[in-house]
Amino acid sequence: MLATNVKKLNDWLNSIGLQQYFEYFIERGVHKIDKIIETMNTEDKFSYEDVFNIGVFKPGHIYKILTRLNFDAGNIDEKYYFFIFNDSLKHSITSLRMSSEKYVCCGQIAQPKINMNTISSDIIDFLKKAKAPHLRKNFVYNGFESIEYIYLQMFTDHAITDEILESKFHIYNRRDRQLVLKRLEEGINNIYIFILTLC
Repeated sequence: MLATNVKKLNDWLNSIGLQQYFEYFIERGVHKIDKIIETMNTEDKFSYEDVFNIGVFKPGHIYKILTRLNFDAGNIDEKYYFFIFNDSLKHSITSLRMSSEKYVCCGQIAQPKINMNTISSDIIDFLKKAKAPHLRKNFVYNGFESIEYIYLQMFTDHAITDEILESKFHIYNRRDRQLVLKRLEEGINNIYIFILTLC
């Protein structure tokens, strides 16, 4: 049973690209990933501090773990996860940009009233569009390497706020934080609208 739990934990961490923390979990006796996921719907849910105490110190990695736990616990609508991570849907976004933002749905041509350019495909693109490319180190150094998980995090109770940008990303310039929040809000709103327009 222990071997099964350990393998599940290893596979789970691999699935989010954080396998480097496997030994930290094992050393602290945290190896039942299914039990951790179950806690996400209780008052004693796995918290930021719990992940930190395991030895995961980069805020982006902590939030990535919490975000995936929330998804696995059913606290994030699957359509957001699959929209953000599905390569064929990313391809659809690219196609929309190249075809005057039209697509075929239910045999009819539809045209969503959204700006698909607000949905960035990576951190560098996101920051360029936010007019804040100088913040790249703030994101990457603090473990926020994946724009997909940042978008998904916005659908949790750990949504990125001004306070999180200051304390976890170490972005101390208020204008820079506002630029990032504005770009995140635009991207999330358009992801939401785009999903609603699909059949």
